[in-house]
Amino acid sequence: MTASPRAAFAAALASVAVLTALLTSCAPTPAPETDASRTPTPEPTVSAPAEPRAAFDGDCSAVLTAQEVSEATGETMSVWAASWPDGRDRALGGVTCAWSSEHYLAATVTARVFPVVVMDPEYVPDDPATECDDDPTRCRSAAVFDDVWVEVTVTGDRAAEMTSAIEGLRDGIGARVAAEQAPVPGPRENWWSPAPTCDEIQEGLAGGEITATLTAPGADRPAMFLGGPLERSCMLAATVDGSDYSTLVTVRAGAGDAVEAVIAADGDARVEHDGHVFATAGEQYAIDGATSVLLGAVGPNLVQLERYDVDGGVQADARVLAAIVGVLD
Repeated sequence: MTASPRAAFAAALASVAVLTALLTSCAPTPAPETDASRTPTPEPTVSAPAEPRAAFDGDCSAVLTAQEVSEATGETMSVWAASWPDGRDRALGGVTCAWSSEHYLAATVTARVFPVVVMDPEYVPDDPATECDDDPTRCRSAAVFDDVWVEVTVTGDRAAEMTSAIEGLRDGIGARVAAEQAPVPGPRENWWSPAPTCDEIQEGLAGGEITATLTAPGADRPAMFLGGPLERSCMLAATVDGSDYSTLVTVRAGAGDAVEAVIAADGDARVEHDGHVFATAGEQYAIDGATSVLLGAVGPNLVQLERYDVDGGVQADARVLAAIVGVLD
């Protein structure tokens, strides 16, 4: 007897169901995952910190040539080299260069090149900017090139006439920045941030062996670097052994290497007083005719005394410096 189409279709469905069940029951059961079969997750790669690198490797002749500066100012200019290094600019990833005219102070040009990351944002212009002080004998122009801040400053009687010239120097440095390796700042561990104020030093000295009055010679400029001003100067007046004593005190964050640098260059520069080791040096940039410059380190920071009379004596300088270092250490 022939089955009806409906019955045949039902039988086919039943056969498919049975076959499916058989295949399912016969399929192998996956083996549990073992530690050996599990793909290890790679450890995250930790990059070593980049080595600090100063802009232009600290080479001022790569920033601008003396001829370029001379042509811009109309004066015969030469590099105004520091008489001793302090290491601070390099630690910040930057460089500061100065040129002076053959006629005393007819013109000076200063170029600063630093990575933007170390700068106080309020000091960095959004667009190229040029300005002169209220006293038009000092003008500056700044801009940012590839995350590197460039500022050129000119001082002199004709400074206000040189704004276009320093803009050209600024842009020339900026063009060279692109061809250089990017500057990399180093760590600033234990740097003063900000540098101590005159009032803080005076309060620290109060009641000690040296009691002094410290006054700032001028208003603070806007902070150039992150962390506030890294340098401050104070006029100090005191009585030492019954005699009047005065000196210019400058506290400089991150410049403490200067002490060892000066001693390494001249062993006779070493001055020891009350357990401290100081260094006697000339002015870093000879300009004001200081008769005595004494340097003392506070960790990575520097205290610098500049005296302009001939009567104070090195021993008084050492006593005053030791008192200040003791307050700040």
